[in-house]
Amino acid sequence: MEYTSVGIHRDDIKISAGDIDVRKYCSQGQKRTAALSLKLAEVESFYTVSGEKPVLLMDDVLSELDCERRKCLFDSLNAQTIVTCTEFEKNIADKYTLYEVKDRKISLVRKTDD
Repeated sequence: MEYTSVGIHRDDIKISAGDIDVRKYCSQGQKRTAALSLKLAEVESFYTVSGEKPVLLMDDVLSELDCERRKCLFDSLNAQTIVTCTEFEKNIADKYTLYEVKDRKISLVRKTDD
């Protein structure tokens, strides 16, 4: 088996909130929020450079966020976004189309015109 020990996949990024190292002193929800902030900034940066909004895919992004942070996340989305999750409070995101996958079937729960 061959592998490389150098490259971007080996890099670590330090995220700080002021002088606080997020990895050491923040809760899992706060760490997730910081990572999501970077991802949303990346989406905005891509849009600024290209003039096109990217499609944002987020898998199991809600698991470590409290209800308020979940609502803030959905309120801040401004690109076409697909979110997968195992639990979802339907009142968090009022303006989104919602599908449910159950027993290997996809069903439309709610569709909006926005």
